[in-house]
Amino acid sequence: MSWPEIRTIFPSSSSFRLACKAFPFKDLRMPTKITARANGPYIVEGECELVDSTGQKVDLKGKTLFALCRCGGSLTKPFCDGQHSKLGFKAAEAAVVASAKKP
Repeated sequence: MSWPEIRTIFPSSSSFRLACKAFPFKDLRMPTKITARANGPYIVEGECELVDSTGQKVDLKGKTLFALCRCGGSLTKPFCDGQHSKLGFKAAEAAVVASAKKP
């Protein structure tokens, strides 16, 4: 079975793109889940490939659980280092639903 490639573009404060590619065998694939923590980072769980804005792969060292910065203040970008707490970062409460295009 062929699985689609999932691409999520992160906010402009982070010029990284997460490209999660499925493996050919469903039973061997660990599903990828991205969770936005309240006023904190994106938590990424599962097998994926992280690519920077120049197309270079970021070495995840085999990790299948990590946090990506979304406040823009991390000194270890694209990864979270806890700076959001010191900066008082406030994120949107929930995902914004795209409104229908008006004619």
